[in-house]
Amino acid sequence: MSGYIDTHCHLDLPHFDSDRAEVVQRAIDSGVDLMVNPGVDLQSCRKILTLTRLHPQISPAVGIHPNDLNDEYRTDIEELRQILRSERVAAIGEIGLDNYHKRVPEGLQINGLQAQLDLADEFSLPIIIHSRDALEQITPILDEWSSQLHSMGSKPPFGVMHSFEGDLNAALHFIEIGFLISLAGPVTYKNAAQKIGIAREIPLDSLLLETDSPYLTPVPFRGKRNEPSYLPLIGQRTAIIRECKEEVIMEATSRNAHALFLLE
Repeated sequence: MSGYIDTHCHLDLPHFDSDRAEVVQRAIDSGVDLMVNPGVDLQSCRKILTLTRLHPQISPAVGIHPNDLNDEYRTDIEELRQILRSERVAAIGEIGLDNYHKRVPEGLQINGLQAQLDLADEFSLPIIIHSRDALEQITPILDEWSSQLHSMGSKPPFGVMHSFEGDLNAALHFIEIGFLISLAGPVTYKNAAQKIGIAREIPLDSLLLETDSPYLTPVPFRGKRNEPSYLPLIGQRTAIIRECKEEVIMEATSRNAHALFLLE
């Protein structure tokens, strides 16, 4: 665990088609050893698995994003099951609920999430949760799911709240039920008091870092395409917030990522 781990990036997206190999190399050169790349639909999952064969620094996760669910989601999830029987992946994700875009009815989102939680149980994999304007709806679902895991003797962490949207109390609740909290580029923004408070206050053994590339670009590159090589900027800012050395943040978040995703 000599370097950073970007626990959430989307290098499969067309934003990187012209220079993907260079992006991966820049990440390595900047001290990012591994990058977890979640899927959002079947097409992206297949592309990510191909990328991981070309770039062993990319670790795949597979899942259907709430904004990409449709009435045929059961067929899609059966195809994910077939993938999981033959491929090694880090997690089920990116899955969850999204009330911001409102492209998919809430009932369909909940059904798709539940089906993928069952998939995570079936293959004993952690989950990567997307929640946007949806904490009120997703919290009881994850409460029940984590309670079942605890009752079966499973040991946390069970998943990560990706680019966490809530306040400190909500973060502490998710930590209590077995989740890690991931911070992204907004922790570097001056007006992000809530995220800065979370960065300062949550236990270090519950913290992950991510870029969510190509989105949520940190300062001083805000407004440009994000990429994993910018992850150390998030680590450096977190170290300033916590008044510790950057190496403490790098080593702790890398250790936490390995514990969650069982990365090689």
